[in-house]
Amino acid sequence: MSAMQMADMAEALAAVSMEVNDDEVRKRLQAAKTVAATMSVLDIVAAAYAAPAPGAREAVETAVRAADDAWLPGRRDQVLAVVASVAALEVLRDEDRKILAALACGAGRHLGYTPALATVQLQEHAVLGEAAVAAREREPLSVAGAAHRKLLTGEDSLEGVAGVSALRAMARRFEEVVAFTNRRLGQLDEELNVLWWSRADREESSGELWSEMSPVKRSVRAALEVESLIEYTPPTRGIVEVLRGKVGDLSDEAMATLASLRPYLIDTIHSASPESHHLLPLSSLATIGARYEQADVAAGVLLTETGLDIQMAIPVSGLAEQVVREYAILKELR
Repeated sequence: MSAMQMADMAEALAAVSMEVNDDEVRKRLQAAKTVAATMSVLDIVAAAYAAPAPGAREAVETAVRAADDAWLPGRRDQVLAVVASVAALEVLRDEDRKILAALACGAGRHLGYTPALATVQLQEHAVLGEAAVAAREREPLSVAGAAHRKLLTGEDSLEGVAGVSALRAMARRFEEVVAFTNRRLGQLDEELNVLWWSRADREESSGELWSEMSPVKRSVRAALEVESLIEYTPPTRGIVEVLRGKVGDLSDEAMATLASLRPYLIDTIHSASPESHHLLPLSSLATIGARYEQADVAAGVLLTETGLDIQMAIPVSGLAEQVVREYAILKELR
């Protein structure tokens, strides 16, 4: 257990407990490590943000009890959220899962939830900030090393083990540069395509003027059109800014219920989502709505599978970004 992990747990427990000792910190941290290793990223983040995703909080409690069979669940909900928050931090620092975790944190934030540990949100912003910087990086194209230069310039011949080793290293470097270049060019293409898309004053599929749509409809439809133009996750900062510009400033708009959003999401790419989860409210609404034609039946299944009430209200401001965020989450889950 690292000093950073111990410090994260001690800080979080201190906010919900009168007395915290080293033994409790170690046991809760062990539970957090179990949570990070065994639970899905979406469930970890949901538990950290105290979002009522079915089974998430119960799974954290199982890990806590396994690490401390004498645990008396005083302040149960707060302690479980703390353990899940420390697990979320670990996932946000994991190279293979950090993008998915940061996107999930953004979804929790949009739905109005907050984590037990403020550091979780700071780490979310750090991860997405790093991704934004990486999208603008330029990879050095030179192949370093004297042996490589000799191979390329013909200054000297390399034979035997040294020659094979140098050739293999150069081939690996070449593959890395090609992969980086392809991704960077792909991201640039996406930004250019979205930028050209933004110049149109009408929705491509219907021909309807963007300016004549309601804020909710414009948010969802604009996000869906942007989704059709992008492949990489997370979307670059430029793409997000262009989408915001097309949707407009909706900070003064009221909330919208999931029920009111349903008509705009049926028969879209989100309807075919293999995942349903509390942190994927729009995709869950679409895919369950596609399975069940009767609205009351779909609402019941939505509540049972995800803990989402069909009358739950979410902010219209940032709705377009949430649609695209869920698209990116689904791609990360594949």
